[in-house]
This record gives sequence, C-alpha cells and structure tokens, in this order.
Amino acid sequence: MSRQDAARAVAGLPASPHRRSFDGLVTARLPASGTRPVATPFRAGEVSFHAVDRLHTAGANRTTEPRRVLSSTYYADGTRIIPEPTAMSGAWRDFVSGVRPGDVAASPLNPVVGIRRPA
Repeated sequence: MSRQDAARAVAGLPASPHRRSFDGLVTARLPASGTRPVATPFRAGEVSFHAVDRLHTAGANRTTEPRRVLSSTYYADGTRIIPEPTAMSGAWRDFVSGVRPGDVAASPLNPVVGIRRPA
C-alpha cells in the first residue's frame, strides 16, 4: 500500500496521541482497504527505522525504564505550522514551544542546519 493510499485509508478516524484507541481503529480499517497490518513485537534492544509518515505504534512500556526515541525531521527553512494541527500531529508543541499555528516552525529545538549559498 502506498503512503498516499494508507493516508486515505485512515482519513477521518478520530485520533488522539493521548489515547490508544487510534491503534485499534487503524487495525480495523486497513483490512477493508486490502492491507493486513504486520504486528511483530520487538525484543528489548531492537530498533525500528522508518519514514515518519509510516503508520506505526508501540505498545505500553511495561518496564521501569523510560523508552528512548530519536526522531529527525527535516523541512525547508520558513516552513510554517499548519493552521489546524491534527491529532496525528501529536504533541507538536513539545518540539516547537512558543510557536502557534501559522507561525514559522522555528524554535531552539529546531535550528536551521546547513548554509544557503548565493546562486
């Protein structure tokens, strides 16, 4: 299933980054579009590398240790926060604190990297 088809398949699902219900809704919706989700648990110490727009989830952390995540997101200088961030935008305010919808997505956690050279 292409990324675009996956996005269409789950469009309109009520979602919240703070509730687990979205995972169940996606799992129920995808087979109707001809896709069978792969639910293979990872063992301790395993890692996943995937594109940010791939549907993915993680079960509850049943340990006393925090789960570590490293996320790299690249976007063009001057990119703005969409006017109405969706539930799928997750806790976006944690990564661009002090920035409102419509503002340039710039914060101490989102530095401009690279140098634009004159043409």
